[in-house]
Order: sequence, then C-alpha cells, then structure tokens
Amino acid sequence: MTNSGFFQLFDRHEREDYNATLSEAAIRQMVSEEFEEADKIISAGFDKETLKTLDANGQPFIPTRKSDKFHMRKHTACQQPYYHGHSFYEFIYVLSGECTQRFRNPERKLTLKKVRRAFFLRGRCILSKRAARAII
Repeated sequence: MTNSGFFQLFDRHEREDYNATLSEAAIRQMVSEEFEEADKIISAGFDKETLKTLDANGQPFIPTRKSDKFHMRKHTACQQPYYHGHSFYEFIYVLSGECTQRFRNPERKLTLKKVRRAFFLRGRCILSKRAARAII
C-alpha cells in the first residue's frame, strides 16, 4: 500500500467513526462487534459524561476489544479516552505527532512520538493482551 493509500484509509476511518457517533443504533452496532462485554457497555452507557467518570479505579469492569484477524485502524479524533484491554496484541505506530498511553497505575505512562528514521524504534510499541490502558 502506498502512503496515499494509507491516508485514504485513515480518512475513511475518521468518517466512519464520526458517522457512528451520530446515531445511537450505530454506536450499539459498533460496540456489539468490537467488544467482548458489549451488553455491559451498552447497559452502563457510552456518552461523554459516562466515559469521563470511567477511570482505572472507578470502572466496574475493563472493556476488552476483540478481533480474530489482523487489521489496521487509526485512532480517530472523535474517540474519547477510556481504560480498555484487548484480546489480542496491539501494535502502535505513530505516524505523526505523539501518542500517550496511560495505564492503571497512575505513575505509569508511555509516550510515543513520530521519528524521522525508519529504523529507530521510538515511535512504535507492542502492548500485551488485557493490559488496561487508555490513549490520552
């Protein structure tokens, strides 16, 4: 895939996620497809105010994103930070700017930044399954 192909894919991700926020039915569908605990998430609510109250200690459960295949997904601008885990290993690559992962221990965080040299590993990491984190 070319660089322009990546940017087209990322633009599509932005539009899809934004459009999903416009409809409660679309949000429910997305949650049902992407989370192991979809019923709990839907019953707890997923509006901005609810997400703001879900910190590492106050959250009744840590939502687990699921996937049975390899795929690439941009972290879109309309997503709200919340603690979550994965049923898979997550590879993070910073294409531009920086990305900070916050962990349940408030003293632990990981900031990744875009780098100019492809062989330099500072802008990439692999996060283990089920490790609770939030992108801030």
